Amino acid sequence: MGTELLVVSELFSIFVVCFVGVLLYLLPRLTRPDIYFATTVTRDFRDTTDGARILRHYRVETVVHSCIGLLLVLGSARIGTESALLIGLLWQMIGCFTAFYRARGRTRPHAVKPTSIREAEIKLREQDLPGGWILQLGPFALLIAAAIYLQLRWADLPAQFPVHWGFDGSPDRWTSRSLTGVYGGLVSAMVLCLIFALLGTYILRKTRRVRVSGSEGKGESIFRHRMASVLLAAEYFIALSIMWTAMLPLVGPPGTKGVVWMMGASMTFMVVIVGVMAATGQGGAAIAGSQKASLEDSRPVGDRTDDSFWKVGIFYVNPDDPAFLVEKRFGIGYTLNFGHPGSWILMAVIVLVPLIFALAR
Repeated sequence: MGTELLVVSELFSIFVVCFVGVLLYLLPRLTRPDIYFATTVTRDFRDTTDGARILRHYRVETVVHSCIGLLLVLGSARIGTESALLIGLLWQMIGCFTAFYRARGRTRPHAVKPTSIREAEIKLREQDLPGGWILQLGPFALLIAAAIYLQLRWADLPAQFPVHWGFDGSPDRWTSRSLTGVYGGLVSAMVLCLIFALLGTYILRKTRRVRVSGSEGKGESIFRHRMASVLLAAEYFIALSIMWTAMLPLVGPPGTKGVVWMMGASMTFMVVIVGVMAATGQGGAAIAGSQKASLEDSRPVGDRTDDSFWKVGIFYVNPDDPAFLVEKRFGIGYTLNFGHPGSWILMAVIVLVPLIFALAR
């Protein structure tokens, strides 16, 4: 079984590096039309000679670094080390970030000031959560049901059981039959699902509108709803994954078939979610882009944030902005305003809750 698991893990590592490489290759064309490499530009800049040249250099560098990352994954996996994926991804992410940063530097001389015209909503924003309250409560019900089942089978749980397996299939991390050992993962998953649910609600009800009217306003509404739906799907995936892991002490090691099913589910989930996001585009740009913009729409709007508050083009830091979440400038979805105290509280909760349970085992 050890050799089989090694092959499965190697294939999964290869998939992740290739998947990330393709995603980073495509991202510059998925942003809002007047945001290019985290810089506000004219709406047609990306199609100019300079814009195309910047994109071409970025993509060449991204492909090179992704190929090096893939070679590192293959080389590390051959010697059976669990750091294979980390080594390859680390090189890939650092190299591709360097490519992005260089492209941003080439774009900044072409930066423009966005229009000062603002749009306001004159009606209440739609607030219906994806799937309604029944689907929203589903992940929590699954985790609670798993906890109840484990409590009923408490006597059948072994005194010591593994919670992690190495590349050769051998257990290398153990825990005991205790409250933290048995329920720690379920509680951590519940906290993470709660955070995702709150973020989805915030996206629908509180995030800043960039465009309100026309095709771009409609596309943005669809974008917000899909992002909330993606978060809900992530909640279900987390809940089901942790439930499966929590049941292993009763059913035994996952085995090669179980690992294959889990990795296959993970890969499928990643592909489907990214496919949905790519079809939407940042801020609904892919939806609105299929319709002709009016003269007023042709003015650069950006994302209603100033370029100066984007550190290295990735991190938004503006203590004077009350927004907790803002649209990403490179990527699809939302990112934290690191000038908002709530962002640091959220990050602390995400890091500390699983860490506390891990140390308490």
